[in-house]
Amino acid sequence: MDNCLRQTIESIIKNSIPEEVAKNIIDEGITLESFSLLSEKDLQEVGFKIGARKLILKWIQEQSAEHSARSEEEIITLSSWKTTSEFLIRHMDPDHGLLNKFQIRSNLSFEKIEDVKSKETFTKRNAKLLSYILNDGHLGELIEALRDADQSHLANYLESSRNYDDKFKGYWPLKEKEASTLEVNEESLVKLLDPDNGLLASLYSWNVINTRQRETISSKQTCHEKNESLLGFLKRRSMRDYWHTIRCLHDTGQSHLAEILRTGGVVVQVHSKIEGIAKDLNAIERQISLQLTDTVLEKVPNSSIEAALRILDDVRVRLITAQPGGSILLFFYCKSIEDFNYLEQLIISREIDNVIKSVYVSILPVLVDATVRASAPTEKLMKAKYFLKISEIWQNNHRIHRWMSYFSQAKIQNLPLEMLDIVLQKVYFAFIQTKDEQSSKRDEEIIKDLGSVDFCWFQRITRQPFKTKFWSHISKFHTTAEEISCLLNRMFK
Repeated sequence: MDNCLRQTIESIIKNSIPEEVAKNIIDEGITLESFSLLSEKDLQEVGFKIGARKLILKWIQEQSAEHSARSEEEIITLSSWKTTSEFLIRHMDPDHGLLNKFQIRSNLSFEKIEDVKSKETFTKRNAKLLSYILNDGHLGELIEALRDADQSHLANYLESSRNYDDKFKGYWPLKEKEASTLEVNEESLVKLLDPDNGLLASLYSWNVINTRQRETISSKQTCHEKNESLLGFLKRRSMRDYWHTIRCLHDTGQSHLAEILRTGGVVVQVHSKIEGIAKDLNAIERQISLQLTDTVLEKVPNSSIEAALRILDDVRVRLITAQPGGSILLFFYCKSIEDFNYLEQLIISREIDNVIKSVYVSILPVLVDATVRASAPTEKLMKAKYFLKISEIWQNNHRIHRWMSYFSQAKIQNLPLEMLDIVLQKVYFAFIQTKDEQSSKRDEEIIKDLGSVDFCWFQRITRQPFKTKFWSHISKFHTTAEEISCLLNRMFK
C-alpha cells in the first residue's frame, strides 16, 4: 500500500489502518487520487467501520469544497488577467523605452525582444510582449519597467487591481469622457492641431511626451502625420498628461482646441461649396478661410463677419476655424446635444446655406450673386450625434458609465447600424428608468424622445423585438392592454 495514501488515511481516522482493510485497498487498486472519489458504500465494502467512514466522508467533502473554491479563484484570476491584458495591449507604449528596460534588466532574452520588435503594429508587439511576460512569470518586472519607462499610470492600474485611488494624483489611464472626446474628434484634431508652433516643445517640457516620442513625431513629413502620431500617444497617456496637454494648447495659441478637450463635445465638419462665380475660386476660398479663421480666433476682429455669425453664437454652435481645399471646410463646435440638433436642423432645412453665404458676402461682397451649398457626411453626423447623446446620458446616470467605455474601445463609428440600435436602446431604457425628470413625462413623449435619437434607428423602431421590449416597459404605467395597444399602434404605424 502506498505510504502517502496510508499516512493520509491514518491522519483522517486518527488511528492505524487494519491489515484487512489495507489489503482490500491494495486489491481494489485504490490510489490517493481515487480515494477522494469514494462513496460511503465503497468505504463500507473496503471494510471501514461506521466511525471511520464518517470521518473520511467529511474529509472528502472538505477536499471537494476546497477544490471548487480553488477552481473558481483560478477562473476569476484568468478572467481578470484577460481583461487587464486586453487593456494593456491597447495602452502600453512598447517602442519608446519599455522594451529597452527589459533588455537592460535581462528579464527577456535578446531573441524574444527581437521577436516582439518584428511585429507590424504596436498592439501586436504588446500582445507578444505580454505573452512572454506571462509565460516567464515577469509580471512584477513589468510594473517596474512601466514606471522606469514613464508609464506610471499603467503601473498604478496594475498594482491597484484597476481600482483608482486619490494618491495617484492623475497618474491613471484616461477616463471614459476624455478617451471618448479624443476618439470622436480625432479626424478634426488631425486637421486642426499645429504641432510645429511650439506645441511639441511645450508637451516635452511638461513630460507629456519623452525624448523618443518627440523625435518620432518630429520625423513625420506632414502636419497631418505628426498629429496622427501625437494623438496616438495621447490616447495612451494619463489623466495628468491630458490636462497638461490642455495647458500646452492654451500656451501655444490653440485655446479653441483646448476648450474642446476640457469640456468635451464634438467638432462637426461642414463642406461649403461656392457656385456661380467666374473668378479664381481657389483664391476666393483661401481669402475667405484666412479672414474667417482670423475673426473667429479673434486675431483680426471684423464686425461685419461677427454680425453674420451671431445667429450661431446665440445658440452656442460655434465656428472655430475654416480651411480651403475644393470647398471651404468649416469646423463647428457643438458642446451639447441641443447645440448639435440646432446645427443639424440648419443643415437639413438648407438654412445653413443662407447663413454661410451671408458670412462670405460680408468678407467678399462680390459673392452676393453666388450660390453656396453646404453639406455634411451623414455618417459623421451620426457619429457625432451618438457621442453627444450617450455623453448626456452618461453625465446624468453614472450607472451606465460602462457603455461609454465600450463605445471608446469598439470604435462606435465602425459598428453595424443594427448593433447600434440595440446598444442605444439598452442605454436609453436604463436612462428613462432611473432619471428623475422622466417621471413627469407621458409615455408618448418618452417614445418620441426615443425615436428621435437617430433617423436610421427610427426606421428600425417598427421591428417586433423592439415593440416587445418597449411593451414590457410601458405596461408598468398603463392599466389595460387596450391602452397599450392603442399607444403602440399610434406611434409605430
